[in-house]
Amino acid sequence: MMLWSQYTLGAVFSETAQVVAMAVTLSLLIGVPLAFVSVFFRFPGRRFLSHAVILPLIFPTYVLAFVWIGWMDYSGPVQTWLRDIGLMIPLSFRSKWGLGWVMGLAYYPYVYLLARHAFLSLSVRLFETSYSLGLRFPQVCRYVIWPVLWPALLAGGILVGLEALADFGAAVMFGVQSLTTTVYKVWYGYFAFGDAMKIAGLHVGIVLAFIGGDIWLKKRYRTHEMGRNVARVSAFDLGPVGQALCAIGIWGIWGIAFALPVLGLIGLSWTALMTHGVQISTFVAPTVMTLKLAAWGSVLVMVLALGLAWVSRRLRAIRWLETCLVAGYGIPGTVLSVTLFTVFGLLPNRIGPFLAGTGAILWVGYLIRFFAAGHAPLSRALQRIPNHIDEVAGLLEPRPWRIPFRVHFPLLKIPALGAGMLVFVEIAKEMPLTLMSRPFGWDTLAVSIFSYTSNGEWVMAAIPALGLTLIGFLPIMVLWHAVDMPDPD
Repeated sequence: MMLWSQYTLGAVFSETAQVVAMAVTLSLLIGVPLAFVSVFFRFPGRRFLSHAVILPLIFPTYVLAFVWIGWMDYSGPVQTWLRDIGLMIPLSFRSKWGLGWVMGLAYYPYVYLLARHAFLSLSVRLFETSYSLGLRFPQVCRYVIWPVLWPALLAGGILVGLEALADFGAAVMFGVQSLTTTVYKVWYGYFAFGDAMKIAGLHVGIVLAFIGGDIWLKKRYRTHEMGRNVARVSAFDLGPVGQALCAIGIWGIWGIAFALPVLGLIGLSWTALMTHGVQISTFVAPTVMTLKLAAWGSVLVMVLALGLAWVSRRLRAIRWLETCLVAGYGIPGTVLSVTLFTVFGLLPNRIGPFLAGTGAILWVGYLIRFFAAGHAPLSRALQRIPNHIDEVAGLLEPRPWRIPFRVHFPLLKIPALGAGMLVFVEIAKEMPLTLMSRPFGWDTLAVSIFSYTSNGEWVMAAIPALGLTLIGFLPIMVLWHAVDMPDPD
């Protein structure tokens, strides 16, 4: 009870819950209509926008946060323009409402992808049968579309909720007292390590509840893929007005969520270079460290994910270990860092501090945090390899240890490459885990952004933010070409 009152955890839980609720609600309100319109209606630019609306995924949330704060703050261009035209509107953007808005723009692509996949899984024969039975479109939505859509919406909401719970950088910039920022403040501000562990434990409990709901959803409602020869739903032709409204709406969302922030980052970076005299050489060391950590971390994650995925194919008894490691994706970086420091502190003599100085805590944190990102594509790809291939390989190859290298791993090159690039970028963008667990001198671009924004040097933070954004293009381009997002026509 003292812990609850000492750190005002009631207010912290309330603000966290409100921010998560706003992020989930806004993501659903943006992602579902986008998916519905892009699948069922034709409009100008439809083929491009069906893919382009996932581009906000390239932004770390804290980058999108400081761009919007720069626009909407009192000295920003929006409020300055409002004052110039005589409108004195008291906008308080740096609040939980502003944070919810930014998270909604950052996370709606998760909902969009899941909802679009659900819509594309509907066969045209379902609609033909429904209309032949006399059902009208509202009834078709209720009895045909909704049963397929709502599990995807729930899964998307859980994913967005986990991302919002794990956010640290954006919450710090908006001054919102979330659970992640509270753990950081208690650990590094008050040096109350025991209290930080207790709060982290509460946070982990909430995360496990989200993950448990996702596991229950997957077991309770299983989905089945349509064959490629099954006719998909064709898009409807709209009149000129309808096409114009769809195009304006989706182009507008794409502009607000992606195009304008990119232009804002380019403008701020140009200002930093031309007006403030910032040298590009200042950011060479953080860029090199970012690439090093991301490269080695992705290699470690992919080796563990590949090995464990193959072993679990043979030994079902160890699948519980896979489940535990996959659950690590939902643990925020601050909570994971505090937990690992506590565990390493239990080691005898000076082994713990020695390992912390070598970066072992950071590497272990990366393995736990991003194992799911590397494991999921490999696991799905292995499931598509028939078991009889293993049996034939066992007959032809007298040395069993060579079978995975000659049979399985060559078939997994493409999924492993895509998963490795995804892990690479996720590690590069990771802020709280790197910030709290890195040895001295291991400053990355994400750490530089945190340092500059904490000191109020928003313009200086634009250059490393633009660098991270460019790095984030890599997996999105892979997702653009590799993920099955067919045009329903």
